[in-house]
Amino acid sequence: MLFLVLIIALGLFISGCAETTGGGDNGNDQNKSIRLETPTNVSVKEEDEKFILYFDAVEDAEKYQVSLYQTTDTNLVVQKYIENATDKVVRYDLSTMNGGNKFANGIYYVNVKAIASADANQLDSTATKKIQFSVVILPNEFVVSFESNGGSVVLSQTVKKGEMVVKPTDPTKGGYKFLGWYFLDKPYDFNTLVTANFTLVAKWESDGSSPITDLKAYYKSILNSDGTIPTGSALKSKLRTLTTSTHKKVTSYAECKTYLQNADQDPNNKNNMILFYTGESIKKTANMNIWNREHVWAQSLTRSGSGQWFGTSGAGADLHHIRPCDPDVNGSRGNKKFGVGGSYYTPTDEYKGDVARIIFYLMTRYPQSDNLSFTNIAQSKELLLSWNRLDPVSKLEMNRNNYIETIQGNRNPFIDYPEFADMIWS
Repeated sequence: MLFLVLIIALGLFISGCAETTGGGDNGNDQNKSIRLETPTNVSVKEEDEKFILYFDAVEDAEKYQVSLYQTTDTNLVVQKYIENATDKVVRYDLSTMNGGNKFANGIYYVNVKAIASADANQLDSTATKKIQFSVVILPNEFVVSFESNGGSVVLSQTVKKGEMVVKPTDPTKGGYKFLGWYFLDKPYDFNTLVTANFTLVAKWESDGSSPITDLKAYYKSILNSDGTIPTGSALKSKLRTLTTSTHKKVTSYAECKTYLQNADQDPNNKNNMILFYTGESIKKTANMNIWNREHVWAQSLTRSGSGQWFGTSGAGADLHHIRPCDPDVNGSRGNKKFGVGGSYYTPTDEYKGDVARIIFYLMTRYPQSDNLSFTNIAQSKELLLSWNRLDPVSKLEMNRNNYIETIQGNRNPFIDYPEFADMIWS
């Protein structure tokens, strides 16, 4: 009996000790709420076609709950936990949340919560940070198109991301020289890696064999309301307006050294140029000891009561006016007026019309010429009109008119329509 009492007493003592222990600090620890700081510097960055979550580690956090939402911040897609994060900055690949599935284009939200222990019920609801990020998935292949601008058709190419487009065979276009493929008005570098769809545009330069504009369209503004062509001073006035308004680039005398090599290019040899008055074909060069820039209307013959009309600018550097000339021939012509016999300079028959049409252009394009007359430059107006009829427009004249339009923007109307001279001055 005593043994049983002792056992009961001992049991009560042990039980009392257990209750005392259970009511101590351990019980308080079990119910204690640990407050954590809110995750900071939360961001999502795209790296190598993956979306990586970054945030600063939270002190005392044992793990983090990451929730991913799509379209709205309530449309939960998936929820995962990050455990054993030891770095000061936590890095997490969000693509693992979808089982490796790729993100679709759209708006996503990611919510990060710091958790103090393995028991999710003890998560501190204030320790949470939600941010929004957008996903834009670029395709792995791109289409590069080619706009040939009236040239032969060039097929588009499908290029993988990060690879280069293959330079196609140059397109062709009658009357034009291909200058290259351009992107945003700059020559395209075919060593560039392709990262988007885009279009390359062909750039052309007239080779002088055809006009760059429709002549009917170019001269439409000179027509009367009934569609007829005016005559006399009305035609001259409308041609002045036209040749002035389309004269977009005013060339310098220095630039003539370069431009004239192409304007007066030998139709039968693109490496050569034709000299005025003689028709000699020489190798293209900017050496002014080989050829001179000839003012068909000599500068000294432009003087009037109001002064000298031009020197080496304005009309004195207009490509429709300046011609390449052999230095000796230029010297022998000097500042002689054009005419027949006596002290006049008489060009050969194949250049008489050229001379007349250049003078007609200058008298029409420039209002300064209104202070002068044909006898300031030639024996008579009638002589120039006869030369215009005698010597028809040559292929070289047509070529240079087309080329100069690509530089200056305007044309010599008396090359396109020699009859305009008679309609104005006869």
